[in-house]
Amino acid sequence: MNFKKVVTIAAAAGALTALAIPAMAELTPYASVRLGLFNQTYSPVTGSSVNDTDLDLARNSRFGVRGTTGKIGGVVEMGLVGSSATSPGNAGSVEQHGVYTRLIYGTYAFDAGTLLVGQDYSNNWVASAQVALADNGFSGYGALDNKRQPQIKFTMKNGLYGALIAPTSVSYGLLTTASTTDYKVTVPELNVGYKGKVGDVNFNVGGLLLTAKTANTGGDTMTAYLGYADAKYTAGPASVLVNFGYGQNTGNMGIASGLNGATNVYKTTAAVVGFLPVIPAGDVKTIEGFIQGGYAVSDMVAVNAGFGYVSDDKDGTDKADARYSIFVNAPITVAKGFSVTPEFDYFDELKDNAGNKQGNRYVVGAKLQMDF
Repeated sequence: MNFKKVVTIAAAAGALTALAIPAMAELTPYASVRLGLFNQTYSPVTGSSVNDTDLDLARNSRFGVRGTTGKIGGVVEMGLVGSSATSPGNAGSVEQHGVYTRLIYGTYAFDAGTLLVGQDYSNNWVASAQVALADNGFSGYGALDNKRQPQIKFTMKNGLYGALIAPTSVSYGLLTTASTTDYKVTVPELNVGYKGKVGDVNFNVGGLLLTAKTANTGGDTMTAYLGYADAKYTAGPASVLVNFGYGQNTGNMGIASGLNGATNVYKTTAAVVGFLPVIPAGDVKTIEGFIQGGYAVSDMVAVNAGFGYVSDDKDGTDKADARYSIFVNAPITVAKGFSVTPEFDYFDELKDNAGNKQGNRYVVGAKLQMDF
């Protein structure tokens, strides 16, 4: 078969598909392009400051399509891999680009609720309005960030929900120093919780649990859990958002803490990059959360400010490894679907778990976003 025939057949198949799909389902395509221009100044404990300016597409830029047909629905969403908008002074920063799958799931609507099968956001994920460092949203600084994971989730109309979640791939390589560690999950990652509303307050409370048994550390059992709660109060143009979590070995469930998520992982002795310290083996307890206030000045301009904090207390260490972040920004709607958000941020790594002072960063710049 020659190339011309292949093209002809492909075009005919495409035309038939285009005619058939609208009859099967109602499809809605969408996309969001997010570009950041930020200047960072990293100040280490010793030595000179490092300054860097990034102009880069944020890794949460995306394109996708939503579809429904009767009681069945679904979403497929793609995004960018990586970004050069990483931390100056972090020797492990690697610029990567490509396309990856953000969301892919199907839903079925029952009388009592909705069943979801596929990769979706986790119930504990709440992003702040922080936009620096590739739309960070306090990721690793209070946002309990494990985001999107393969799961089977049932959400009832009365607010109760439950999910069986696949452990993220990062957990497999970080249980011990060996990336080929063989371990068996004894209790899959379970999630139960409740979302509701009281007056002007929307809230969400729940918990996660995962246990696994390692093969090359004497058969140790790793137990990871997280209790979380968030609430948002809205009064006219003003709002307050609070997010909080307490857990053990939450990094083994893919929940980021600090720059790379390694500080709250069970049984790792590997050195981490940048200005974070070598981490001894053992369980780690994590307290993480943020508070954010917002005010809509007009239909075109808003103001947000927030504070995020994380503390990891690991077995065998003298002190907890804590860090925090502060931001202030002003989203400006230039036109429908087009916004600019200037922002100022401060990141302080405080002290490591040996009591040694760590570096800090100032970040100034803006995010440009187009949605269509």
